[in-house]
Amino acid sequence: MINFNSLKLIVPDNYSFVGIQKQDDELCFCLPKGFDDRLSELDTFVGKRDLFFLLYKIFGTFKEICIEKGYIDDIGELGTQDRDGVINSHRGSEIQDEEDDSENIFYSKLDIITHFLKAYEEPKILALAYRLGKSNKFDVSQIHKYLHQAVYLPNHAAYVDEMLLPRRVMQFESTDIVTMYCYLFCEIKQQLGEVVNAEITALAERFRQHHLGNQDSLFDEQSYEQVLDILKDVLETIDHNTPIKDADYWQYYEAIKLFLYGNWHQAENGEIWGIKNFHSVWESMCLTRSVECLLRGF
Repeated sequence: MINFNSLKLIVPDNYSFVGIQKQDDELCFCLPKGFDDRLSELDTFVGKRDLFFLLYKIFGTFKEICIEKGYIDDIGELGTQDRDGVINSHRGSEIQDEEDDSENIFYSKLDIITHFLKAYEEPKILALAYRLGKSNKFDVSQIHKYLHQAVYLPNHAAYVDEMLLPRRVMQFESTDIVTMYCYLFCEIKQQLGEVVNAEITALAERFRQHHLGNQDSLFDEQSYEQVLDILKDVLETIDHNTPIKDADYWQYYEAIKLFLYGNWHQAENGEIWGIKNFHSVWESMCLTRSVECLLRGF
């Protein structure tokens, strides 16, 4: 988990890396060139938090475009420079221009947020949160499954008084790991400015009501440390009191644990997260903006 207070803002003057790197046990947040005059203004918890998530979105969009255009392969089939890796894999990705021999390398030695978001599977989450229950509603397409339980009237019509259909009954005692994941998922998506499914939001809110205050947030400077401690305690309680731990449980447990306990300081010196040669990102943004203006007639 990132403690934004611990990040030191710098603007490198001798290379074009943008992201987080470790120098002598200190985490440095390297910003694009041109931010020199705003360092003091941005050197706050909120400023560094907003910058991180802004760059996270930019890097993600840029990488998706590069994958779509075939500049790099999708995750899992990426090239490596023996200095990069994704979570437990020592693999990274690069974009190399054959003409000028320059390269863009994505560094993600401990990309906690990406790993956490990849665990999101909405159908699975909702399936774990809801259970089957008897219902007096009827699905005509399923009537053939209940003919053996039907009461047959004198005119040979079959009468079925209830069916076993999906009913939205929350089982929070057995699915706390899912609601906890939903809470963290919504917290991250809020920082990214992205919309979340209403049902996922409802599960996240139920977790908040059980364990946190209404105003508490994992990305708020005043409540960050307190919320983090509470979440760690809740995760331990869930793990000790969950009787059946299947593959789905471990998927969300491991994602949450890495997110809460993953420490960027454990990584070696060098680039931890970010991109080399940020100028190509600037160029891509300017070209995209120019095309949009042309299409709009400006």
